[in-house]
Amino acid sequence: MAETNGQLIGSIIGGFDGRRGMIYHLAVDAAYRQHGIGAMLMEEVERRLKAKGCIKCYLMVAEGNDTAMRFYEKRHWERMDTIYTYAKEL
Repeated sequence: MAETNGQLIGSIIGGFDGRRGMIYHLAVDAAYRQHGIGAMLMEEVERRLKAKGCIKCYLMVAEGNDTAMRFYEKRHWERMDTIYTYAKEL
């Protein structure tokens, strides 16, 4: 979580199931983007996952979200074409 003057400006949610890590969500307030906050949050969650023994982590990006794709690729995340995503309305 990132704050300034008591205001939440960034947040990340990640998890580890004992085998693989998953980044579920990363958000930075639009007024604070391009200031390294997202990078700092990603570095911290990656550090924590690694400390727990995580050796591989996944995340998903919606088709057309080129800004997010560039952000992750700049941080050495690789696009995978071998995993299929499934969804179900409950």
